[in-house]
Amino acid sequence: MEKSKKSICTEKIHELFLHSFSPLGNLRLGVVLMNSSSPKDKWHRHNGFFEIVVCCSGSAEYEDENGSIMLHPGNVLLLYPGTVHRYNRIRSFRYYNLLFGEEFFAENSQIFMSETGQELFPGGVTLARRHLGESELTEMISILEAVRYEWISRKIGWESAMLAEGIRALTFLRRHAIPDEGKIGSGAFQIGKAIRYMESAVQQGVNVKEAAVFVNMSESSFRHRFRELTGISPMEYMLQLRIRKAVMALAGNMSVNNASEVSGFKDVNYFCRQFKKRFGLTPMQFRNQVINGIIDPAEALERSEM
Repeated sequence: MEKSKKSICTEKIHELFLHSFSPLGNLRLGVVLMNSSSPKDKWHRHNGFFEIVVCCSGSAEYEDENGSIMLHPGNVLLLYPGTVHRYNRIRSFRYYNLLFGEEFFAENSQIFMSETGQELFPGGVTLARRHLGESELTEMISILEAVRYEWISRKIGWESAMLAEGIRALTFLRRHAIPDEGKIGSGAFQIGKAIRYMESAVQQGVNVKEAAVFVNMSESSFRHRFRELTGISPMEYMLQLRIRKAVMALAGNMSVNNASEVSGFKDVNYFCRQFKKRFGLTPMQFRNQVINGIIDPAEALERSEM
């Protein structure tokens, strides 16, 4: 947690979702899609329910009596029954609440163990933090929507189908939600989006300021987060993209001038210097050795980026 303990004993605590879910046999399970636009909600808890919070879009500050953490898309929180909490500094926050009764945990305890034996809900803590990558988040949302569909439609066999989809959601988290120690959450999706933007605009070229604006980050934060996640600066990454593009162009027997142009180098002399710095060959020499089968361009690229 990022801040000191909070005193919440004097504030009214709202009991939420306690009677919202129909029993599925001896088990209780439900999922709610929440869209929050107000800057702050009320202290609340879900007595009798374990809660999984899956963050889809926007951001918010999660608060409980132990402090607070910022939430962003892909963050997953796992809360024990009765954990008093609220959301603050909300910005178009959209998230799923997956709640299941304590009896569900008792009857399906194997689902809460990871492939390595690590508990999904570690003992002795009220809050566990995990994270889903962008593709995994998309798949998780699809599973949660399947749970919601069965709950809302109430078609024949909906109880069994909803239970099966709920177990599928928990199993998916067990397999794909990695522990989040604060190194993955904030900015990860923005950087991924920036990288795709840079890859799509190699020939035109993108500077750091343009990439930061594209993903709604300050230039300094963008530089810091990009290096933290990739290990190199944004401009070094863009230079690598251009070199890769040039290598493929040269491997296709394109002229040096044209290879320089399609890979976004405005100055062919600068292109030649950067190319020789990485491969020890001029672009012309490199192209000739590729054509003669002396150099494998993919292997040369891999070595140059190690």
